[in-house]
Amino acid sequence: MDQAIGRALNEVAAKAGCRPLRWHFAALRNVLEGYAEDLSESETEKILQAWGALLELEQVAWPMPGCTEYRGSVGMRPVLIWGVTDRQRRDADQPPPATV
Repeated sequence: MDQAIGRALNEVAAKAGCRPLRWHFAALRNVLEGYAEDLSESETEKILQAWGALLELEQVAWPMPGCTEYRGSVGMRPVLIWGVTDRQRRDADQPPPATV
């Protein structure tokens, strides 16, 4: 069902000039997440701003380091959209990979 909702949102957004997001349902948090992928950092920022305005979402004041996030609801469904807008900062905040 989340894929169908994501497709529908992408179709509506395309008519408003927004690029598509990759969608999935995060069951543990009960939220539909859209992710801006395979874009430059500046493109990601612009796309998330456009989606945030389209869906009337609020920008998260303290997102994950190096990321931009918007939260809100579409109908009764909680929605989060996000993307990496500063890879260097995001990567610096990640723990090093585990070695065996």
